[in-house]
Amino acid sequence: MIYDAAKIVINSGNYKYEALDSDLCLFLMMKKITQEQYVELISIMDEQKTQVEA
Repeated sequence: MIYDAAKIVINSGNYKYEALDSDLCLFLMMKKITQEQYVELISIMDEQKTQVEA
């Protein structure tokens, strides 16, 4: 459920990178998301960040 909510937020583009990155790290440590889900979400965020900076 957290994974799905995070993915919706990321796809909306309405977030601050550093804050969401921190939240995702916390969710990972608390085992609310898996390592694979964390990597996927961060990858999407990194891709969006790269597109904005280009």
